[in-house]
Amino acid sequence: MDIYDRLRELGYDVQKFATHIRLPREYLEAVAPVCEDLLSNHADDVACIRADMRNPELYERLERKLDYNPCLSRFAMYVILGMDAEKTYISKGHGGLVYYMSMRELVIWSASYYRESGEYGIKDQLDWLTRFFTNDLVRLGRLEYEIYTFSEALTWNKHGLFVKGGDKIINIHIPEDGRLFPEMIIDSLKQAYEYFGCTGKAVFVCGSWLLWLKNREYMQPGSYILKFMDNFDILSSEEEKNHRDLWRVFGHRDSFVPSELPRDTGLRKTLAEYLETHDNVFGRGYGVLAFDGEKIYN
Repeated sequence: MDIYDRLRELGYDVQKFATHIRLPREYLEAVAPVCEDLLSNHADDVACIRADMRNPELYERLERKLDYNPCLSRFAMYVILGMDAEKTYISKGHGGLVYYMSMRELVIWSASYYRESGEYGIKDQLDWLTRFFTNDLVRLGRLEYEIYTFSEALTWNKHGLFVKGGDKIINIHIPEDGRLFPEMIIDSLKQAYEYFGCTGKAVFVCGSWLLWLKNREYMQPGSYILKFMDNFDILSSEEEKNHRDLWRVFGHRDSFVPSELPRDTGLRKTLAEYLETHDNVFGRGYGVLAFDGEKIYN
């Protein structure tokens, strides 16, 4: 009996799960034995985490008992919680593709950790991932969504809509999982419109470095990032030296001195060159759009 058979006996078909979320084989081979160890030898700790999955002290207590890299044991615990989450999704009528696409966050964050460390694991991301496990945050096609409140400092009065601070709207997140092809954005919005039971014009917002208006100063006019930004009415922006979102382009680093930044992709190269001549200032924007199930209004 191999490790995958033992996991199936414990109620966890990790191979099936990995196939559906497209977790690379080498990642699966690294995390599966740790999943089996946690479920077989640390069941009480796993049960405590299930019951209070947002409590970081419970993860840290478990990790102190293990000999693994804490990021690998955290990855394994997230895989277990991700598989447990299928029952939550099904109970809300959101099983199948919606569930598996939402669990792809495990692939995205483990790949990010591997790029930066050369090891298998996930570093933290507790609050972020548990929102997927509880089905409060969901991936629908290319984008991710959750119910949120409109920024307290802003209002939006266009297209027959008036939105003020505190109003419930749909918040968009952009996973690091491929290009932002315009047709994929429309398809995702259509899925969200149906998923959230929208009628008329529904309001969506997004806060991201992708909506920083000065992206136009260094990106090519046909950039898919700029096309994505053009979907929104940008209501506010912020910028500063060594901005906290630089890691989203260059990865987690001790510093973001422009001359030391990696330039191994077109985006990294052009942004690093821009930062060198603009005092390392970077930023983000907050935008809003309305969608009626077919058309975007901004």
